[in-house]
Amino acid sequence: MKLDFIHEECRCGTKLCPCYNDKEVPRIKSYEGYYYEETSPGLHVLRPCDKFSEYSRKHQVFLKFKKSNIPDSIIKYEIEKDYLGNKSLNTIELIKKYFKYFCNTKNKRLLPYTEIAKKAILYFYGDNGTQKTHVAHWLLKELLFYDFNVYYTTMQDLTKLLVDTVEVDEKEKELIDFCLNCDLLVIDEAFDKSKMTLFKSAYQIPFLDSFIRNRIQKEKATIFISNVLPENISKLSEKTNEGVEIMKSLSDLIQRNIQINNSLLVFEDNYIKEVERIKDRIVLF
Repeated sequence: MKLDFIHEECRCGTKLCPCYNDKEVPRIKSYEGYYYEETSPGLHVLRPCDKFSEYSRKHQVFLKFKKSNIPDSIIKYEIEKDYLGNKSLNTIELIKKYFKYFCNTKNKRLLPYTEIAKKAILYFYGDNGTQKTHVAHWLLKELLFYDFNVYYTTMQDLTKLLVDTVEVDEKEKELIDFCLNCDLLVIDEAFDKSKMTLFKSAYQIPFLDSFIRNRIQKEKATIFISNVLPENISKLSEKTNEGVEIMKSLSDLIQRNIQINNSLLVFEDNYIKEVERIKDRIVLF
């Protein structure tokens, strides 16, 4: 579904409607996106303007979109035409199937899969530039249209937010609570030492460990995006015995959850290489 805020003219005649045009609809009495319709002689009913109702709905999605921390560039991204490459098409099909399960409310046969999808741990693994983040952003965007609460963050930003709880303000408290309880949380650049700042004591790791375990206990779905294999997560901290033990325990927990649902999804199609390949391709017609 595309997010589009440009509408045609309508008949409501209210300045709050994006379709407002008082020259074309001067006879319509209206109030904040509603108009009076004469259903019978002398009887007028206040009805919502269709275009304004659609605008209001999309505006609510827009507000949730901003809250979810997804970049604006993903609005026009459509996985069917914008994903490049064919090495990981099976992975893309699995993600589309996951989306279908997550959103399902009517198909009773799929309800067991829906229940699993809404509490699953997924692990997007691949080298840098293999479109993992774009696909995750697409998934979050699509879920917004089904009224789910979603959020995107990097592990560095999440860890900093959790560690700074002593001097955190009300907004940051709300954000931590939202991250902990949203329907789907995507954590990018996960478990990558080159993307995370860890002090020698590795004191940040227990905060991260506790947060992830809390989400799993709450049965909330989480996607990790990483170029580090799950079995190598414990190598994030090699500074102290305490850090190594916590990361090993967390690594085991994530691997168990991945194995249960076979949810290690591998990405191999490098975006830049695919763009170059398409540019160099000779087309006959």
